[in-house]
Amino acid sequence: MRPTPILLCLGVCCTVMAAGSGYFDLPFGLRLPCSNDKADVWWASSGWKIAADKPAPAEGGEAISISCARNEVEAAQLVLRPKATLKALTLKPGPLTGAGGPISAENVEVLAVRYVNVTIPTDKSAVAGLWPDPLPPLAGPIDLAAGRNYVFWVRVKAPSDAKAGLYKGIIRLAAEGFQADVPLAVEVFDFTLPDRMTCVTAFGFSPQNVWRYQKLANAADRRAVLEKYWANFSAHHISPYDPAPMESIGVTWPDVRPNPRLWEGGMDVRNETHSGDWALLIYDDDKQQNVTASYKRPAPIGKAGLRLSFWYRTAVPEHSVQVSLNHYDAEDKWMSGCNNDIDIDGDGTWQRFGRTITQFPPGARSVRLHLRAAPWTDEGDRTG
Repeated sequence: MRPTPILLCLGVCCTVMAAGSGYFDLPFGLRLPCSNDKADVWWASSGWKIAADKPAPAEGGEAISISCARNEVEAAQLVLRPKATLKALTLKPGPLTGAGGPISAENVEVLAVRYVNVTIPTDKSAVAGLWPDPLPPLAGPIDLAAGRNYVFWVRVKAPSDAKAGLYKGIIRLAAEGFQADVPLAVEVFDFTLPDRMTCVTAFGFSPQNVWRYQKLANAADRRAVLEKYWANFSAHHISPYDPAPMESIGVTWPDVRPNPRLWEGGMDVRNETHSGDWALLIYDDDKQQNVTASYKRPAPIGKAGLRLSFWYRTAVPEHSVQVSLNHYDAEDKWMSGCNNDIDIDGDGTWQRFGRTITQFPPGARSVRLHLRAAPWTDEGDRTG
């Protein structure tokens, strides 16, 4: 895998005007006191786009000024315009000191601002020419030609436990025959940003373009590069649309359908129960056939037999109902002529029925339960 640096874009906070209005020529920035006969040194806020040929401002300032809350990252732009070639330039931030104590130099980062040659502007708000956008890290000393701007992105993160107040430090510029100490002032506000942002982003990001640009073919290299992007996104509170493009993540919904009904026939009622949530109503209003409710699942016959127990209530006194057990063999075939029909008399109140059955036809392996509103007869004289 080639160790290719990750490039991110500058955030633009100002209003970008049409190209014809001379956006690059607008007055902004402040000259710094470390400017000398070797180079002009100045700074501007992070929202400006600084042209490579923009002259240094005449108005002066004391230091690069950055303001941020605790646990916030803010940036400004440092501009170096050499008057002669500078060889092997390095930029080294120092620690910040203030009444609240020191802030480590590790909390100050300097990145290069690279230019992209825009030949076809996207729209009227854009500008053709060299457009500052990517922020590659500084891999080592760099050579600077005379007569043009070199822009550096100075990024400061205030620790979450920093005390409010003003902190000062320097960024040391050193090259062959050149040195300058750039003053840096950071104001830390008296409040702290949370680690988890309340306002989240939905950042458009194409892993496929990254892999194509960096020519990454195998999965291990692709994952390694993506992890670098995710770490950078996390540091800047950026949330991409898809944080796991290489994972097969699916969504399954639970089966919210009601449980299948275990009785065929009859009616589940809740307004008249002995106990529990519901009762099975078998209503005989058909003179042509027996009204039956059948339990769909077979009951295997155990060594000790079967115990049948339930509460029942007839609509009127002196009415008989029937419990029928149909027997099935080892191949789950109905054994004709072997039904066990049990007639039960009701008195119109809730009654308990219970029976242990130990006698079964030879070869029977299971039974199926049928409840009839009236005893079954060949003539059907007890229906209705």
